[in-house]
Amino acid sequence: QGTDPNGSGRAGQGWFLPQFAGGWLAENQPTQNAVDWFETIDGYDVNDPEAISSGSFDPSVPYSNRDPRLRMSISVHGDDLYPGLPDPRPGAARTLNALPGGWHHNYENGRNKFWAGYYSKKHKWPGCNKWHRARGWFRMFPHIRVPQLYLDYAEAVNEAYGPNGTAPGSSLTAVEAINIVRARVNMPPVLSKYTSDKETFKQRIYNERAVELYHEQHRWFDMRRWKIAKEVFAEGIWSADIKMVNGEVVYDKKPMEGALRVFEDKHYWYPFPTRVMNIMTQFEQNPGW
Repeated sequence: QGTDPNGSGRAGQGWFLPQFAGGWLAENQPTQNAVDWFETIDGYDVNDPEAISSGSFDPSVPYSNRDPRLRMSISVHGDDLYPGLPDPRPGAARTLNALPGGWHHNYENGRNKFWAGYYSKKHKWPGCNKWHRARGWFRMFPHIRVPQLYLDYAEAVNEAYGPNGTAPGSSLTAVEAINIVRARVNMPPVLSKYTSDKETFKQRIYNERAVELYHEQHRWFDMRRWKIAKEVFAEGIWSADIKMVNGEVVYDKKPMEGALRVFEDKHYWYPFPTRVMNIMTQFEQNPGW
């Protein structure tokens, strides 16, 4: 989609910018669920008890010592929201303040929106803004990137031959394919505890896709083809719960009030339109529809 550098016309609203930064009338707010996908820099899942016991993850400083892709993709409490821009919109807070009563907390809630405590920044480059006409004319969204080829390969090989198996004609194992993707951001190889068998490693493949392909419109389709969407949504939608206690910032998470995703078995398929069903009397509708 193109953008008008003069800020005029519908295409000039800069849809890839948050509204408070001169963008379109919506923001993309990552949930705490998404933030928790990003491992520690040592390769531990942050929900793995060993992540804390090993000292790799400290819940009191949750955004430190994490996969570099976290801060590349998501703005967290305390981040500069206008990197490369000396003079942000007058009246707007330059630093993301996720505390209750903070500028962005009040901004979102004051517009009757959900507030998760984060903003997405994956497709926003330093200096990108409306006021200095630095948005460019086009944003490129490739249909497929090279890392996805490795992720696809790893998933297929793991299903057929296991974590350390290889596809016919290739010497690359499923684990090695994932590690190539991780190495490009200086993440260590997948920990051996997560590669012990097909089912265990499958969970890391799922997670690696969520992290590497974050905000690239894959997650919804991945969850449906893996048949895990119903279970994922049943876990609830979580937001950051960041408070000031005795002069110190305390980090936690809480269910996002009012955020509900209803997903039933039938939603793994889309229904065929009635007009299609009416012309094929022997054709069966998808299950549940």
